[in-house]
Amino acid sequence: MYSKDELSAKNISELQAIANEMGAEATDGSNEESLMYAILDKQAEIGSMKNPLAAKRRRTRIVKKDTDRVYT
Repeated sequence: MYSKDELSAKNISELQAIANEMGAEATDGSNEESLMYAILDKQAEIGSMKNPLAAKRRRTRIVKKDTDRVYT
């Protein structure tokens, strides 16, 4: 995963190679900024597929026990 700072340090040919490798939608006439955001968007898509919201662990209910209560 690349951060925005790492991507901004790379030149446009490196960004195009990364975008093609990831399958990000980048056109040949793209500037550096649009390539950076296309890569970051694709990383977010890939990350969301790894951890879907439906796979959340369900909370368990704590059941109160019916016990004798002490009254004073």
